[in-house]
Amino acid sequence: MDEQKRNSIKTVGIFISIISCFIILSNSMGIFVWKIIGISENFNLNQDTSSIPIFLILKYFFSFGLLMVCLGILYLIGGVNIRKYRLWANKLVTFLSGIFIVIMWSLMIIFAFSLLHNNGMNVFLLFPVVTAAIWSAPFVTCIWYLNKHDIKSCFS
Repeated sequence: MDEQKRNSIKTVGIFISIISCFIILSNSMGIFVWKIIGISENFNLNQDTSSIPIFLILKYFFSFGLLMVCLGILYLIGGVNIRKYRLWANKLVTFLSGIFIVIMWSLMIIFAFSLLHNNGMNVFLLFPVVTAAIWSAPFVTCIWYLNKHDIKSCFS
C-alpha cells in the first residue's frame, strides 16, 4: 500500500472521528437542555397537533437524541479503527453513514411537511431540502471513498 493512500485513509478516519464527536456533543447537549429546562415535562400532544409530524419528533426527542448519541459513539469507534485499516470499521462506517443519510432526509422531509401546515411558510420549503443535501454530502462522499476498490483493498 503506498504512502499516499495510507495518509488519505488516516485523514478520513480523523474526519469521521470529528463528525462523530459533533454528533455526540450536539445531541448530548440537546438532551441536557431538553431535560434541564423541563420542556419534556411540559410537552403535551393534543388533538390539534398530534397529526403534525414535527410534534411527534418533539414528543420523542429524548429517545431520538439518545439513539443519535449511541450511533455517534459507534461512528467514533469506526473512525478510530478506520485509521488502523480494519475492514469491519470500513463496513461499520459505511453502514452508519447510510443510516445518517436516511435520518437526515427523513427529518428534513418531516420539517418540510410541517412548514406546509403554516400559512405563509411555503417560501421556506426549499430550505430543508438544501439542508439535507448539504449535510448528507460528507456521508455520501465517505461511502463512495471507503468503497473504492483501491481504497477498500487497503483494509484487512
